[in-house]
Amino acid sequence: MRKMALLLLLAATPVLAQIRSDQALTSAVLGAAPARQEFARVASDGTNFFAVWRTRTASNAVVIGCGRLSPAGELLDRPSILIASGTAFGQPNVFFVGGNFLVVYASGTSLIARRVSPEGRLVDQQAVVISNTSVGQMASNGDNVLMITSANSIRMLAADGTPLGADRVLPNVVFHYPSVTSNGSQYLIAEADSYASRGSFTILNSRGDVELSSAFSVPEPSYINSVSVTSNGSSFLMMPVISGRIAFMPVGSAGNSGPLRRTDFQPGGAIVATWSGNEYTLAWPTSRPDNYSPSQILAARVDATGLPLDAAPVAITPAQSGGNSYPFAIAGNGRDTVIISRESDYSGWRTTAAIFKSLPQIDAEPASRRRVAIASSAPEQGGGSIASNGTLSLVTWRERAGFQAVARAAFIAADGQLGPPIDLGDADPESATATASNGRDFLVAYFDSHWALVVRRVTLEGVLDSTPIVITPYGFPSDSLAIGWSGHSYVVLTAGNIVTISGVSPDGTVSVPRQVVETSASADSPVVSCAAGGCSVTWHWEGPLCTECSLPENNSFARTDAIGNIVAKAVLTDSDFVTPALPLAASDGKSLFVYSFRYSNGKAMFAGRITAGGVILDTPSGRPVMTSETSFALQPVAVVGSGLYFVEPDDDTSGRLYWTRINPEPAPHVTSLINLHQSLTLPLTLTASARNTYVVYSRGEDDQELMAPRLFLRTLASPDPQPGTPRRRSTR
Repeated sequence: MRKMALLLLLAATPVLAQIRSDQALTSAVLGAAPARQEFARVASDGTNFFAVWRTRTASNAVVIGCGRLSPAGELLDRPSILIASGTAFGQPNVFFVGGNFLVVYASGTSLIARRVSPEGRLVDQQAVVISNTSVGQMASNGDNVLMITSANSIRMLAADGTPLGADRVLPNVVFHYPSVTSNGSQYLIAEADSYASRGSFTILNSRGDVELSSAFSVPEPSYINSVSVTSNGSSFLMMPVISGRIAFMPVGSAGNSGPLRRTDFQPGGAIVATWSGNEYTLAWPTSRPDNYSPSQILAARVDATGLPLDAAPVAITPAQSGGNSYPFAIAGNGRDTVIISRESDYSGWRTTAAIFKSLPQIDAEPASRRRVAIASSAPEQGGGSIASNGTLSLVTWRERAGFQAVARAAFIAADGQLGPPIDLGDADPESATATASNGRDFLVAYFDSHWALVVRRVTLEGVLDSTPIVITPYGFPSDSLAIGWSGHSYVVLTAGNIVTISGVSPDGTVSVPRQVVETSASADSPVVSCAAGGCSVTWHWEGPLCTECSLPENNSFARTDAIGNIVAKAVLTDSDFVTPALPLAASDGKSLFVYSFRYSNGKAMFAGRITAGGVILDTPSGRPVMTSETSFALQPVAVVGSGLYFVEPDDDTSGRLYWTRINPEPAPHVTSLINLHQSLTLPLTLTASARNTYVVYSRGEDDQELMAPRLFLRTLASPDPQPGTPRRRSTR
């Protein structure tokens, strides 16, 4: 067992038994995934559609996922297929090539390729990795893939993603904002000189050799904003946007171009297009010259000669006032067309697919094809919190399935048994939760779907409030939350773009309306610790980024009275790269706070005292009380009673759990230290009853059976949350 390097040499107690195995907060029912996919792309094998996307989960992991979608709108892979999970990936793409779907995405400076069969199975055990490759626009001819890698070079890839030779430099060609497509045997790359009256296109054969290059122009004073391209499997269609209006120009396989036809169609963003079997279908977002114009996705048809077939565009999505929409991708299987788009409004955003046979009759399509999910997973869980009344505990979280998010809670019995979920109400998809107990009942805070900061009272009899108690109707759902019980009222703390403190009485009255404490920095990690007479609150904040200075990062403190009024404020730390601080309130008004430095030059955990008036008694901002033996700083997790739980990380995502007691007088010093012998994933939250310690942590986004972050409860024997209990120690 690795030792902890302490300033005071202490011995660990015997191993504490784990009394209950990990429990999922709710059973995992597979269905429509949380609708926050981004950078979606889609291809077809001639029957089904295959979508690939990137998403950022509730635990902040980046996931590349994919799955099949039938023409009827049914998700054929439940859950969707996991391609990769990590910290950062570029935009994915997908092609049907060589009889399989080829998924490609960027990871750092490398290109990653993975094949999936038409039946939804991964073809290769290992992905193809192409190092030191710049990833640009791509297209496939069904046998190989062409990728633009620089302003004048391309790279050809085989059907399995392996490179067919090195990068090829194209002579006398310079790309600025190119678009590429294939007719099955040739590739066409087109581009426009930004805001000029000329553009160009290059046709290459299936090996990537240049067959011809040609320029095209538009009558001045018109200018070309951008150009997109697609193909019907024989000839090509170029779609230049000329002075803000979409135009069409057909190009034959020999490079002969047809007439340029301008329309009144005005795109508000990128155009996506495909051959739908008998005509081209194009989709684009509407232009929004102000913040009040409705935004939606429109589509129109064009024949093989570039002649528009619709006098007016057809709406794919409903108009949104105050939101925005744009199309991610489009594909056809020869009979049906699918358009994947993103819609957003004040309550969040969602990714959906519209599938149709005829654009003019799209409104007659059933709901199962008109607005459907593109991904399947277990419901996503996040924003977990937990509190105990000494015997029973309550765990709360935000759960999202499909397009809906709700706040939920569940009781934990004295033996660690998890009860059934309790629905608290609709929630914002980004909302965290916070939970506290007054020794009997519980109060839960979260943001609802209208961005209001609300609280609900929960007892053994259920939810007391028929409707949520509103603290403020206009909040920031991405804010972090914390609650404490002072003995008289609940004190609610939010931290984000601003820091606020409110008070809620046991009868559900907002006794102290929201007080703005801080507005100068981006805050996170709020904590409320209360004792008789008031509460101590802390939050961590980072200043704005700058290129010539280090990142300002500190912890701040405020003191409230028993009902939540602010009575003092102070800045606890004056050094960069500090971990969030935790306060331990005392009945005499003083507080103890602890924090660590993030990096190797400061692996010590510091503890300091602060008076009720905000005067720091230990300088500089605390005294070192213990140090980490790893390369990572100790991370304080939670204060329960007079004890502190902290993690000694082994890496960025996991570590080992410890419990300690720090005596504040005559100077902060450690009096007990217990290794709980638990390896846990980070981040986590916990609480303790008189009998147990409860840890809530997340996993699942990299689990093939879940494909979404899920929360789990681990129950441990409580080390010693009550102060003053003697404990025998052996000598190291």
